[in-house]
Amino acid sequence: LGRTLASIARSRFDLDEVLQAVVEEATQLCRADSANIAVRDGTAYRMRAFTGFSPEFEELVRGVMYAPDRDSVVGRAILDGRVVHIEDVLAAPELGGNPLQAAVRRAGGIRTDLGVPIRYDGQLIGVIGAARNEVRPFSEREIGLVEHFADEAAIAIVLAELFATVERQRTELARYAPQAAELLSSAAGEQLLAGHRRESTA
Repeated sequence: LGRTLASIARSRFDLDEVLQAVVEEATQLCRADSANIAVRDGTAYRMRAFTGFSPEFEELVRGVMYAPDRDSVVGRAILDGRVVHIEDVLAAPELGGNPLQAAVRRAGGIRTDLGVPIRYDGQLIGVIGAARNEVRPFSEREIGLVEHFADEAAIAIVLAELFATVERQRTELARYAPQAAELLSSAAGEQLLAGHRRESTA
């Protein structure tokens, strides 16, 4: 968790790098064979980070848009807004019969599957998936660890959205008021925006 927080705190913040750190650390600590993270993209969710999967699996899944449904563990975690833990996906009638999702599970060699919602301010903004290639359920402690990593991922996702908003506003300001944008991006601009007391007359 400390290493993940350190990657979030770096001055050169990169969301994909942080999400990659999250899945790698979570996989190690909860003894999963593989893990991935889906992040909200408009009204659906797209996979942004992977570990333990083949390049072919990653290529297949990057093109999948996840929605609230019962066809996958990620879809169910989005739909129900809670942890979804399937001990054996091959013997799970509760998973839907979507052929694409069945192909995804086969390509990933997934037998035990876990989906943990990533929440911020009451909203579901992503899902961490962790899997094992044999039927070996995750313990409560292991699920708790993945939930902690979901909290770290939430911080990273929200920070990335804030950075994107600031960059968009800076670009718009540069278009309409280039001198103001240049000033605000400089050290003098930072001093100008810092809190200070000043006497004024109206």
